[in-house]
Amino acid sequence: MRIRNEHVGHMVKTVETDAEKLVFQADLFDVVIAESVLVHCDPKKAASEAYRVLKPSGFFGVNELTYLESPPAQLLDLLSGSSLGGIIRASQVAWSD
Repeated sequence: MRIRNEHVGHMVKTVETDAEKLVFQADLFDVVIAESVLVHCDPKKAASEAYRVLKPSGFFGVNELTYLESPPAQLLDLLSGSSLGGIIRASQVAWSD
């Protein structure tokens, strides 16, 4: 596991939970990161939960970069309307340069 290999276990805590029903209180986190999560659940529910647990000035980072087929239109619409300024779609050629 990367946390153990990089010796940062004293700085990082991982919790496995349902993205649509997070077990955390509201306004708790400065940052919430979802990596390859939203394509596996109801993205609207998961994003709502992420924003619920964020502090008012918090940051919600989403990375759904890897896919073989285009993501569902609902997911693209949800992320395009985010407060982060939307999404950037890039092919492997574009981001590997």
